[in-house]
Amino acid sequence: MFRHIESTRRGTVDVVKILEPRLIDDPHLDELRAEIRQVFGDRGGAHLLVDLGDVEFLSSAVLEMFSSFYRLLNATGGQLRLCGLKPSIADVFRTTNLDRLFPVHADVAEALAQF
Repeated sequence: MFRHIESTRRGTVDVVKILEPRLIDDPHLDELRAEIRQVFGDRGGAHLLVDLGDVEFLSSAVLEMFSSFYRLLNATGGQLRLCGLKPSIADVFRTTNLDRLFPVHADVAEALAQF
């Protein structure tokens, strides 16, 4: 169904695992954005967990995409959480202070326990 993600539903949480190791500004990013958006659709109060365990590099456009999803979900009473960040990706979130905006967890199980 999807090319860039795997999606599962765990209770009330949509878990999205990103399959692309490099998230850069190209047509794939538009496809990725559309695929993730399709997962939670127009449901108010959606809970979304994004597993970045396979991601080795991401561009600033990806950070903006996550910020946009956060604002959209938060405005409707939903939540966006991230998990599985490699140390280099976690450093990017710390450097940009986005680790203060997004709850970041070690793995899916830890994140699901916090929803």
